[in-house]
Amino acid sequence: MNSIKKALKINSIHTIEKYLRYIDEAFIIFRIEKFSSKSKERIYSKSKIYVIDNGIINTYSFRLSENMGKLMENTVAIELLRQSKSFSEFDVKYWRDEKQGEVDFVIKMGMRIKQLVQVTYTNSKDSVKGGKLKIFCMPQMNWDATIY
Repeated sequence: MNSIKKALKINSIHTIEKYLRYIDEAFIIFRIEKFSSKSKERIYSKSKIYVIDNGIINTYSFRLSENMGKLMENTVAIELLRQSKSFSEFDVKYWRDEKQGEVDFVIKMGMRIKQLVQVTYTNSKDSVKGGKLKIFCMPQMNWDATIY
């Protein structure tokens, strides 16, 4: 929110939230909420914002260099949104711990976590060993996350 506030030179967070709500309702952006078993944490955590078309990012973003990782994450978010509209029990969240470690997408089917997805961009296959990334994301649980 603060980066949007600075970029647009708008002083009021409430005004930015109102504008984001308008473009969300116009289906230009969509939000993914934080996964948490604590309802208070879910309510007060910031949502991640994605754009419905990568062309909008390329046109309006302030870029000093290519940001393929962000574009790829946005592309995966769009596909997961599409799938979530097709399956009623399919729900997509993100997860972040207190040390700012993050899993891009937590895919739930009903009450069960079905898959964790971490989107990573690299020029070298050697940078990601075997297509898997070990993620320690929830207390007492180790997960293998698929990397796209």
